[in-house]
Amino acid sequence: MNPLYLSLLLAQTEAKPLTLTLPVGTKITAELELVFEDKADEFTMTTRDSFVTVVEKLEGEHYTLQHKITPTYLKIDELERKSDNMGAADVTEKRTRFGVVTELDGTLADPNANLLIAQLWSIPLPRSAPKVGSDWTFEDNRQPHPFRFTGLVKYELEGRIVFDTSVQGLFSNTLKAKGTAVLDLATGWPMRIELKAQNALVPGGERERMNLALRYETTSIEKPKS
Repeated sequence: MNPLYLSLLLAQTEAKPLTLTLPVGTKITAELELVFEDKADEFTMTTRDSFVTVVEKLEGEHYTLQHKITPTYLKIDELERKSDNMGAADVTEKRTRFGVVTELDGTLADPNANLLIAQLWSIPLPRSAPKVGSDWTFEDNRQPHPFRFTGLVKYELEGRIVFDTSVQGLFSNTLKAKGTAVLDLATGWPMRIELKAQNALVPGGERERMNLALRYETTSIEKPKS
């Protein structure tokens, strides 16, 4: 089947609830790459982190996820280094089956440390699996960095939806980001996110803002053996 036929088929079906479906003990591995650039200053910084996420608990409607985030690569201009000695960060996250974050303890809890990642982490799933051509929005008015997210579904293929996405800060000088993402319908987990952003905060940059290219990719989802 080609993507167009699948898109038309999905558009004719009724929307069903879309939730996280992750058995306790599931292990998810992913990689995050961030490329910050300031053309005026001829500055470029590339970082890569590995993510290992384990589903620790499911209590009622609430998941407890444990993330271990390990820096693996850093390049500033022409100075390149593997991040073997940078250490790892442990982040405990609690979220509902619908993806609503209720608690975040660790590095990602500080929006100033990495604003865009913290914002992406807090976007819940749509209440229904959206049809092709439909969209969903989410607005977070918490200070100091309120933002609005919009996702527009392009097509569905092999159990995954592909959608255009945008993140807009609600202050005039805050970030703007656009890109695409892939969401796995069986688990509710993001498989790939690619964004290009303006005015993104640089980690450790004393509130410096630059252009940013972001790539997040899930490399494996290992469910526990029954």
